[in-house]
Amino acid sequence: MRRLGLQTLVWATVTLSVGFVARASEAKTPSPERIVSIGAAVTETVAALGAGDRLVGIDATSQGIIDRDDVKRLGFYKRITAEGVLSLRADLVLAAHDAGFPATFAQLKQAGVRVVRLPKLDAPAAAIAQVEIVAQALGVVDRGRRMVAQIRETLARLASAREANPAAPKM
Repeated sequence: MRRLGLQTLVWATVTLSVGFVARASEAKTPSPERIVSIGAAVTETVAALGAGDRLVGIDATSQGIIDRDDVKRLGFYKRITAEGVLSLRADLVLAAHDAGFPATFAQLKQAGVRVVRLPKLDAPAAAIAQVEIVAQALGVVDRGRRMVAQIRETLARLASAREANPAAPKM
């Protein structure tokens, strides 16, 4: 239960960071223009990094995060098909660690689609790694660094508050 609460807190922080992440121009890096995101936490990260407008496909768990009619819903994240992704002419697929079938991702790679599988979100360090990996894949490394700094700052404040009030109820 404690792990789920911490994960939720980290992702709430990431999501709220959208308003604070500066949109300054970054070093020009070739960045993907047609992105498929598979997994709600992955889609939250893409949106928080300011690249939600480049999404062309999402899984069913991401529907409340991205609410645009022009973004194709590909179904449940564990049952995504290569054909569905290929029909969107995606140049990048970002996928949660447990999304889809290995054969699906092998087919996508064989077809020349860049596929990035993300780490399991079982600790704050994994959430930070996810932001860094997604930012790199999207070509928004500076935004990713700023977001990671904000997450670390928030986690440090939470740790300080917990130390200052050790008698607080634990979930």
